[in-house]
Amino acid sequence: MKSTQLEHGKFQSSIFKLGKELGESGAEVFTRIDEDDSFRSKVADYMLRGAPEQVSSGGLTYRIAKAIIGEDKTIGPETALKHFGITPNQKDLARLLQMADQVPYLPETLSRHAKTHLLVWGIPVDLNEVCEKTKSFGIRWWLSDTESEALKMSTPTKGWYLINRGTSIFDLGSDERLATVMDAFYALSLHKLTNKRQIFLRNEYGVCNLTSEGEAVCFGLGEAFTRKYADGADGYWVKGDISTNKRITVVLPDNPIK
Repeated sequence: MKSTQLEHGKFQSSIFKLGKELGESGAEVFTRIDEDDSFRSKVADYMLRGAPEQVSSGGLTYRIAKAIIGEDKTIGPETALKHFGITPNQKDLARLLQMADQVPYLPETLSRHAKTHLLVWGIPVDLNEVCEKTKSFGIRWWLSDTESEALKMSTPTKGWYLINRGTSIFDLGSDERLATVMDAFYALSLHKLTNKRQIFLRNEYGVCNLTSEGEAVCFGLGEAFTRKYADGADGYWVKGDISTNKRITVVLPDNPIK
């Protein structure tokens, strides 16, 4: 029986109950279902399959996570492997993809951050490799030689993480930490490579950690620094000693996967 053939009361009752489950995001979800053909198809697909699918550790499968937060806001293992030219052997690739299929966030966490964050699969790649692939908007910095060397040795968070695409002026929540420069540069550079028209942090900058152990520094697109620090700046820049309460953060997993 088609849903449109249900008696009116049963149909309205189910819509009401679904709306209660969606909570404050209900209006937005129903609007997207009405206006976005692709989103509606994805919702219907995993409703028919009894989703959301949850992995044994309490997270979601990659397919469902991507449907919730949006394909254009997801940087998965296939993107990183493609742009960094990494070709693991079949055994290592199978293990990597198996790990990547376990996204350690709950549906409500992804829904809550869908408008503001990227869902990123991080791999241990160093700064020189990233810059080689992103020469047209490579990283620059005004830091001491010691700090620069620390940055060159840094790698992004391994595995899945959520990073905000803009900056937050609020204090860190209990489920957040400051992103490192490599977290931010890796995620936003790969996003820029795959989404040519979407450039975040264009006219603002935010505080990061230099490395996981390092001092706080500011990070953003060069245009954010142009008026104050340099003419014709482009690309992502890192600079120490800037006073700002805006922050680039990583949302920690709900269920860390061992």
